[in-house]
Amino acid sequence: MGNEIWEKNLAAMDQQYPVFADMLREKKYSEDEVEVQVERSLDNETIFRVKKQGQPLYLGGKRDAKQPVEIWAELFGEIHKYAAVFLFGIGSGAYLKALMKDFPKEANIIVYEPSINIFLTLLREVDLSREIEKHPIGFIVEGLNETEFTPVMRNSLVL
Repeated sequence: MGNEIWEKNLAAMDQQYPVFADMLREKKYSEDEVEVQVERSLDNETIFRVKKQGQPLYLGGKRDAKQPVEIWAELFGEIHKYAAVFLFGIGSGAYLKALMKDFPKEANIIVYEPSINIFLTLLREVDLSREIEKHPIGFIVEGLNETEFTPVMRNSLVL
C-alpha cells in the first residue's frame, strides 16, 4: 500500500495546508526512536504495534480494536458547533475517523502526535484523505512542527 495512500493523504493536505504537506514531502522532520509495525486486530482493524526503548505496546486493541472506538465516540456525544477538540495521539487514526463522522464544520480539531514515526506510518498505511478534505485538521507532530503547539493552544483556548 504505502506510497499510494501516502500520496492520497498528501494530496488532500495540499488543499488545506500545502506548507505542511511540503514539509513531509521534503522530509523536513527528525525521526524518533519509535519502531512501528502495522498489524491487523482479530476483528480485522488496522492497528499499530510500537516499540520504544525495547518496550512493545499496541495502539488499538490487539483482539477487538473497533468496539472501544465505538464506545468512546458514543460517550463523546454531540460536539458543540464552535468547539475546539483536541486529540492527543493519533495512533492508527480510528478515533479521528470516529470523531469526524458527525463533526460540525464550524468546530476546530487539533491533533497532537508525540511521535513522528507513528504519524509517518499512519500517512503511509491509513487513508485519511476524506477526513482531511472534509474538514481542516490542525496536525502538530513532534519532530516536524512541534513549535506550533503553544501558539495553537493559546489561540484555541482563548476565553
